Amino acid sequence: MTHQAPPWHAEHFEGRAFRVLLPEDYAPHARRYPVVVFLHGSGERGEDNRAQLRNGVGFLEQTDFRARHPCIVVAPQARPGESFGGTWYPGQHGLQDWVSRLGRSLAGRRSVDPQRLVLIGLSMGAIGAAELLVRHPRLFAGALLLSGAPDPAWAGALRQVPLWSFHGSADSVVKPDAARQFHAALARVRGVGRYTELPGVGHESWDVALARPDVLGWLLQQRLPDDG
Repeated sequence: MTHQAPPWHAEHFEGRAFRVLLPEDYAPHARRYPVVVFLHGSGERGEDNRAQLRNGVGFLEQTDFRARHPCIVVAPQARPGESFGGTWYPGQHGLQDWVSRLGRSLAGRRSVDPQRLVLIGLSMGAIGAAELLVRHPRLFAGALLLSGAPDPAWAGALRQVPLWSFHGSADSVVKPDAARQFHAALARVRGVGRYTELPGVGHESWDVALARPDVLGWLLQQRLPDDG
């Protein structure tokens, strides 16, 4: 990518640091913006409040994307040993619950459209994002799950959630079996989720998925129903 990286601001919530990318020509008193909550993978854990920006977020920084889809991007960072929860990390809901509280706090701000909070999860972040959608319904309007492993037992709970999963067929880190099984279960309950398997692609499915011009646009179109 040949673009000048825009400024990510350091913010804090309940004593934890995270990063925020504001839209160009940000006008908080004039309009409400959708929010993208970006959950990183296991290799970006740390305490520098920077490593979470290593993978995937570059697509959200691009000038043409920011011009077409003004939105607020929020990127928390898991500390060493933490996770966002999910099937690989049972019982570890502390950070996951913090993300949900952060989301509710953001939804109450004047500059945010509370019906348009969405999730992007990469690997560990996608594994946690799936459970976050189950445990905290009516908070997020949709999600991209990239190289994740959602539990097929969650299909009923996620039947009406707009989500799009991408997985590389050659992924040896998080094998595509769980994603295949989850979406097969989702199809049985007539769920609205979509599954795209990328032939020959390994674990970094986000490099292919987020480069597609329709994917981020689809995510930013999602909104909670008026009765949500």
